Amino acid sequence: MRSYRNQLIFHPVGQGGFITGQLFDHRSGAFDPEDLKLTYVYDCGSEPHQGTLNRVIDKFANTALTTTIDILTISHFDADHRNGLSRLLNRFHVKLVLLPYAPLDVRLADSMAGGAGGGDTHFARNPTQFIMERAERRVDRIAYVRGSGPDDKGEEGERSPILISLDDEPDLREGARPEVRRLDEYDLSPENPEVYSEAAAEGLTHSAGRTTILPSNCVLLSSIWEFAPYNDQKWKPRHPEAFADAVARLREDLTQARGRSSSALSQLRRLYDEQFGDTSPARNRISLSLYTGPKSHATERNNSALTWRSLPQGPFTQFVNDRGKYGQLLTGDADYKVQAFKRLCRHPSFRERIEHIGVFQAPHHGSRHNWHKGLADKLKPDATVFCADPNYIYGHPDIEVLHDVLTRRTFLANGQQGVVIDTKLNYPDQLRL
Repeated sequence: MRSYRNQLIFHPVGQGGFITGQLFDHRSGAFDPEDLKLTYVYDCGSEPHQGTLNRVIDKFANTALTTTIDILTISHFDADHRNGLSRLLNRFHVKLVLLPYAPLDVRLADSMAGGAGGGDTHFARNPTQFIMERAERRVDRIAYVRGSGPDDKGEEGERSPILISLDDEPDLREGARPEVRRLDEYDLSPENPEVYSEAAAEGLTHSAGRTTILPSNCVLLSSIWEFAPYNDQKWKPRHPEAFADAVARLREDLTQARGRSSSALSQLRRLYDEQFGDTSPARNRISLSLYTGPKSHATERNNSALTWRSLPQGPFTQFVNDRGKYGQLLTGDADYKVQAFKRLCRHPSFRERIEHIGVFQAPHHGSRHNWHKGLADKLKPDATVFCADPNYIYGHPDIEVLHDVLTRRTFLANGQQGVVIDTKLNYPDQLRL
């Protein structure tokens, strides 16, 4: 047998999220840089604790045993999930950035719904440019995960996940076909020159070399560890053609940030509210969920243990999990209401992974608008982690959600205390990273 160890940390950044994971070939009792095999990060933002976030990022950079992040995932465009990105990119070389694909109009509307003003929409206007301008070290590739579509219906040709080996950089190809292709109702092809021009300007064509559009049912993997992103784009304008026409008239001002940009943003906000509604649930349409964990066939389940502890100090508990639930589901602000959760469970990349979720990040900081009663009993995670500051204006997590997880192991990563989850995994000798 061969032992590996994964350390997952929900850092204490308050209302937002900064989650890091590191996988080690565990040969001794101490973490050793030579044993480090994989480093991944999910989200990097906080409000209103920007100073705290900066200190936490610096502490992680100083103790991470590496200057390379293999996969950095930004769930969506709200500031409290990505406003530490510049600082993180200053400290690390990133091999792959994962983002949800959404058209320009929806990205901007989503960003403003999260509280962004006219001066804070640069990331939503052009994520590729934003990232590359701030990468002090290097970003090898940026990949946009397209929204789930025909695969939700189980149509032929979309039944099995498309596996993309992490060792295949920079092409990221193992049958992935990451070429310019139709994305839901938005046609990225020369036949639709307006949208194609937007995509080309953002580097969203395979010929750009640096940026890729990945299919919705992709799974990125090493020999024993895997990442399955999920982009549930079920947003639909009430009047799609009228909405697209109205946004097209504002497009130039929005993308060029000219003097009329503020007026265009105000018009887009009104247009968005008219088309999608102005309620809190309507404003949270986009968030890239990420399943990460060992490949299910690789683990000797009865010989693996999970250790939970809090940061910086707190109770220390250890137990052996004989059910083999070592997967992690990170959610950002994703919608996990009844119908949305059913779509997730039907998705090819998640059908066989749902039952392996041991650690679950409560979506949208524990908001009742992104939860439904009984969700905890359906997932049956060994632990649910809330990334929230109860003293913040939104009051997350909501009491209804806390009641739903009352009988289960629950942790809160707030502005003062984080959560560390150590997982020891035993593998047959023939499996290697």
